Amino acid sequence: EFIRRFQQDYGAEVHYLVENYRSTRHIIDASNQLISANTDRMKTDHPIRIDRQRARSPSGGDFGRKDGLTGGKVQVIEVANQVAQAEAVLTEVRRLRTLGVADWSAIAVLSATHRELAHVRSLAEREGIPVRWFASRATMPPLHQIRESQLVLKHLSDKRSSLLRASDLGRMVAGLFVSVPPTPWTAYLTRVIDAWHSESDDAELPVQEFVEFLYETCAEDRRDFSYGEGILLSTVHSAKGTEHDHVLLIGAWPQVQPREKLEEVRRAFYVGMTRARKTLGIFNRADVRPSLPDSLTGPAVLRREFAGQTANTANGRSNYTMLSLEDIHLGFPAQFEAAHPVHQALARLNTGDRLQMGPVGNGGLGLHDGSGVCVARLSRKGAATWTPRLPAVQERRVVAMLRRTADQSEKEFQDRCRVPEWELPVAEVVLQNGDGDPSRPPA
Repeated sequence: EFIRRFQQDYGAEVHYLVENYRSTRHIIDASNQLISANTDRMKTDHPIRIDRQRARSPSGGDFGRKDGLTGGKVQVIEVANQVAQAEAVLTEVRRLRTLGVADWSAIAVLSATHRELAHVRSLAEREGIPVRWFASRATMPPLHQIRESQLVLKHLSDKRSSLLRASDLGRMVAGLFVSVPPTPWTAYLTRVIDAWHSESDDAELPVQEFVEFLYETCAEDRRDFSYGEGILLSTVHSAKGTEHDHVLLIGAWPQVQPREKLEEVRRAFYVGMTRARKTLGIFNRADVRPSLPDSLTGPAVLRREFAGQTANTANGRSNYTMLSLEDIHLGFPAQFEAAHPVHQALARLNTGDRLQMGPVGNGGLGLHDGSGVCVARLSRKGAATWTPRLPAVQERRVVAMLRRTADQSEKEFQDRCRVPEWELPVAEVVLQNGDGDPSRPPA
């Protein structure tokens, strides 16, 4: 509406950007068919088309030539329910692997909600399939305070007036982590430096400019941050603006009423479809009728039934949520001298390590390492939230190690700090049977 009003108020010219440089013709045609049902669109009479350079490419793309089952058509795979859907997703992932998709990160599973994704993740983890998972800004700590980021920033603190190329910076940072086990955070910093290489064109620039770029990137990425390396599991909302070779679109997509609401749901579904470059698989649940995938027909679409077996995993699915900074007593380790075992235990902790959650003195709740050392204490709010949920907790995993300093604390607490800086584990909790906190959505 704002764009229309701008056009009317200023007599602006209208140019329609309709060439798609990403997707195969089959994916474009199926997406056009779906979104053409929406009436409130400025591009209603201007459907998307494949770009001119690819006009003579096969409709299913080069990848479709070697896919004897689909030929590159958009699949609509009929499944019974959410449980069967998760099984069917894993079956399709295995099929893509047999077709030569060696890079897990080339595959993205997109959904309207995290609940559907959590079921897929629990099955993937049982098979040892790596995944990337999204954390919301509400639960993810500032990324520049992560242990690995702090190591880089401290190393560069006395070099900020120096001139360095991004390529030299990359070698310097790689040297910092040469004796450290690789983590998703070292991989993240590598991606940031690669982005700086592109941004700076590898020109010789003051280190301070990269430091500012790192801070800005960390702040931007925190809004919708994915952690882990592997198949991307993401909501359609978080996937806006991204693209992936192979997209598997899951979830409940009902044909709701009124029309305005249906068009909103259809737009989100269209966003999910148009993230795909080479292949698109859509899973259509029989327990959601009528659904948007029901409307997909024509020569660009292949409809088939999920032929695999559905295991009885309804009671074995998991949910995943992060302990937010509000759940943790941020100053707990600062109460102990530097030689105290808690600081040694925190220094040993790494991303992926398992923790135990259990009672501590005065009715509190704490996180303990494998040796039984209490490495974190939950805040009063955190203890009140998590104590009744302890029976449902399956695992507690370290997602990152956070560095905190005394000057980040309230003034009245700073005088009680026994150390100038300390570390805290950022933990993810795995819960049985999809158990979640009703007061907030899963991470």
